[in-house]
Amino acid sequence: MIVVFAIDALEYKKVEEYNCNNLKQQKYGKTDISEFSQPRTMVLWSSFMTGQNKEKEVLGEGNKEIWNKRWRIEETFFNEFKDPAVIDLPGYSYELDVHEKSRKLLAEYFETDYSEEKRR
Repeated sequence: MIVVFAIDALEYKKVEEYNCNNLKQQKYGKTDISEFSQPRTMVLWSSFMTGQNKEKEVLGEGNKEIWNKRWRIEETFFNEFKDPAVIDLPGYSYELDVHEKSRKLLAEYFETDYSEEKRR
């Protein structure tokens, strides 16, 4: 069994600087993303799960909504596992409507000045 627990945009240097032991597993590290000209979430996750740089496919001409991109299991390393469970992964099992709702709720929380509203 393999478990990949990844937090999008987690800063490796900050985890080390503040010694966030709860985020460190037996094996942990960082990924070199210097080959990408636009290291966006959808590009990085698509490239990770397929094992190939998918920047052109994700950001190419005509791709107005990159969040709708979906890779088939056969195109990913998940096909090497029996009954893989993939939860909330951009480009595979990601739900755009859930993302939009989450962003709206976060914006409302951080943009309000009323502490009573934040306690809801």
